[in-house]
Amino acid sequence: MTHPIRTARVYVLALVLAAFMVAGAQDYMCDGEYGGVLRVAFHEVPTTMDVIATTGAQPELSYLVYEGLIDIDNAFQPVPSLAESWEVSDDGLSWRFVLRSGVTFHDGAPLTSADAIASIERMLLMGPRRGEFAAIESFEAIDDLTFDINLSRRWGALPETFASTMGSLVVLQAGIAEQYGDEWIPTTAIEDNIGTGAYRLVEVIPDEMYRFVRNEDYQRTYFEPSGFSGARCQYADEIIFYPITEEATRVAALIGGEVELAMRLPSDDLERLQNDARTNVNLMEPGRRLYYKLNMNHGPFADHTLRRAVQAALDPAAALTVHGSPDIWNINHCARNGEDMWMCSYVADPYFVNDLDFARLLVEESGYAGEEIIFLITDDMPVPFRTGPVVQDRLQQIGLNVRLVAVDRPTYRDMWFPEGEWHIKGTHSTADVPSSYMNGTSRDRRGELHPDWPTAEWDYWFVMSQAEDDLAIRQKAMEQLHIIHTQIAHELWIGDVSELLGYSPRLEGVPNFVYLNFTNAWFRD
Repeated sequence: MTHPIRTARVYVLALVLAAFMVAGAQDYMCDGEYGGVLRVAFHEVPTTMDVIATTGAQPELSYLVYEGLIDIDNAFQPVPSLAESWEVSDDGLSWRFVLRSGVTFHDGAPLTSADAIASIERMLLMGPRRGEFAAIESFEAIDDLTFDINLSRRWGALPETFASTMGSLVVLQAGIAEQYGDEWIPTTAIEDNIGTGAYRLVEVIPDEMYRFVRNEDYQRTYFEPSGFSGARCQYADEIIFYPITEEATRVAALIGGEVELAMRLPSDDLERLQNDARTNVNLMEPGRRLYYKLNMNHGPFADHTLRRAVQAALDPAAALTVHGSPDIWNINHCARNGEDMWMCSYVADPYFVNDLDFARLLVEESGYAGEEIIFLITDDMPVPFRTGPVVQDRLQQIGLNVRLVAVDRPTYRDMWFPEGEWHIKGTHSTADVPSSYMNGTSRDRRGELHPDWPTAEWDYWFVMSQAEDDLAIRQKAMEQLHIIHTQIAHELWIGDVSELLGYSPRLEGVPNFVYLNFTNAWFRD
């Protein structure tokens, strides 16, 4: 897609770049020890690293091979990556990106504007978050390293939306992006998993082992690592992932020295791992966001009063306590978790009253007649799985006939998509929630607005949250969206639960950010 850019447009430097342009900001030195093989006990079988295609692809693996135009720091703010800078026109309808020079793909081909454009076009074709990119109208390659994105409306939140690490925009070679189109790139297609990242995928034994080796031609950034951004130092010669789906087995592999790093360990093992001289442990923050979705389209929760009854009855602390110490969990009723992020619970707290008597009155007012309520959870998502019985008991106390159904993830997805096969869905999600995510909460799986949604008011604040260049205005609009969302009581956000990352005492530079930058961990010998 091409479109001649209006020559009258004036471009101004995006303010977010200012912090990285100051003298001395781009001089980070990777001064850890190089060498060794980092062995990782991974929590699931990675069938794809195609984060454009699915939010189910794990970014910890994908971002070894691929890189995005923009990354996020530990305050969830956008930071340059493959794009060294970006500018927005004075009318807000065009963004100009300049790519870093000297960057090559793993096969030696140079990174160009054509690759970036093809990758965005693929996102628009089939990405699960493609609706968040709907303002994109056309592209123009200015030269090999410069391209424009032309919009149908202002989109001040473009950088943070591009930076999200789930269902994210990474840059593929144009030929591969076009070859796969709306199909996933499997991990077994080693020759097609080609990126610009710090490591190359070189060997896959499905379900058993995934081996990455250092990309000797990698061109890294030079500012200090922060969150998922900054220098990727490539300390380990190789990084090998072993899919180990049982939590206890991952713990045993770590303690036994079979791996140096183990992901998503059981929260109730925190004290034991802290006191074991063979292990160190980090709490990954912010944690997994626990929430419950109520089916507004079919069944008893089409009634707003009954949804409010569930909201009033929930005891977030009781639900989260099953994960262990309060050091592990945090009550937060907003989508964006963590103290450094935009939102905090105060806009929603008045609606989560934790009052069984009030909830029973709402049940009576709703006219609920005792019909069975299907409460769907998956047995391989530990956060909602462990809290499910606690929530079920709470809802039974207010007179709801709740049946808890725990299934594996494929069955969960099959039951979730037909709107009539469940009434409550328990799940967890990433804490990396761009503001554009909010509009997805207003729609069902077909992309249609939920019944009785206050569309005009919602659209007004949502457009403001995305279009305005002024960050403070966008934040105020997000507050209003959270208030409306809480009043509707469709998705009930409970809080976040930190995952445990266990690792060998020999390892230094292991982060505690919610997404791991494996490239900056090194062996102390």
